[in-house]
Amino acid sequence: MCSTHGLTGIVGEHLPEHRSFPPSLARQMKNMTDSLTPHSQTAVRRLRAVMLACGLIETLAVLAVVLPRHFMSMAYSLLRLGEMPDAALFGYLARSTSLLWAVHGVLVLGLARDIRRYLPIIHLLGWLTLLMGVALVGIDGYEGVPVWWTCSEGPIVLVMGTIYVTLARQVHRSQ
Repeated sequence: MCSTHGLTGIVGEHLPEHRSFPPSLARQMKNMTDSLTPHSQTAVRRLRAVMLACGLIETLAVLAVVLPRHFMSMAYSLLRLGEMPDAALFGYLARSTSLLWAVHGVLVLGLARDIRRYLPIIHLLGWLTLLMGVALVGIDGYEGVPVWWTCSEGPIVLVMGTIYVTLARQVHRSQ
């Protein structure tokens, strides 16, 4: 049987009590908060809001990973894409693509937790998202998906990449 009293005595004797931050850390924290201008705070808030919205929406793609094939077929028909192929590869690609979007969404949510710390990664993510938008427009055109799909998917991703890059630059300039 374990006694917490004995452990408290041991830990209490060896670990000093910290009631405040060390002076050097306190100065660094004060400098960080002093450098947050209203413009900087607004840029961080905007970027965080956009990333949280996008991350949450993308994370919902996980539902398609476990969606029964019958419902997937119904959605395919409702989108007027014709009859859904019965090939195993088609189901694999649909589900794995949904999983990748969901993982991307979780990553975006994680980055949004600390905008300043992850700013270089967010900036890179913005540029990669822009390139992905261009690639999606090309893929959609090449594969002959409906025009409404081509005019929505790639351009929306392009806009998101542009917003990430623009707001990341605003945050960087305001530091």
